[in-house]
Amino acid sequence: MVDTAASETPVEEENGSQGGSETDLAFNTEITNTTENADGSVTYTVSVDGYAVYNHADGKPNVIEVTILDGTVQNVVVTEANDTQYVGDRIADEAFTSQFVGMTKDTLELEPLSGATISSNSAYHAVLAALEAAE
Repeated sequence: MVDTAASETPVEEENGSQGGSETDLAFNTEITNTTENADGSVTYTVSVDGYAVYNHADGKPNVIEVTILDGTVQNVVVTEANDTQYVGDRIADEAFTSQFVGMTKDTLELEPLSGATISSNSAYHAVLAALEAAE
């Protein structure tokens, strides 16, 4: 896992955080749906706390679909990115989510988005929750 404690460019997500550092956050996850696919893979819909939940009274969790086959991530799709527009919502970009494809619980790592470490960790924890559910 990449050390996300130091950022060259301070932004709202890291400087405006009222909930402490991202390492202090629980990243609560809940699997809200499970779909068995024709190819034998399973898609888990995971609701996970992100920046919006920790820093806004009316914040909503991110919703991420993670497809697992034989303990390996096949696909990650962010269906609801509720974090800061143009910052944390970049977790929905395929350029970010594709980093998880091919990973297992033992090899799971995160290359966080610059300025969006809480949102990035939110996605990481959604993938982890799906991998654990698939065991």
